[in-house]
Amino acid sequence: MEPGVWFKEVLDHHGLLEIPVDGEIAARAVALPPHHNDPCDRFIIATALQHRMAVVTGDPFFAQYEGVRVIW
Repeated sequence: MEPGVWFKEVLDHHGLLEIPVDGEIAARAVALPPHHNDPCDRFIIATALQHRMAVVTGDPFFAQYEGVRVIW
């Protein structure tokens, strides 16, 4: 099975929604305080803030960002 088809089937099967990184999220990620140096994690944090969503993680750096609700 092609990776793109597999990924769509996994999202559909689990009832998940993919949130693309748009310009607002990218700009927000760049503007975050430098608590976390991983750009992918900064996109996750910015996305959570933009959409007022919690983040499920074991990474202690996420909790350092004001407004990020972390589920451990």
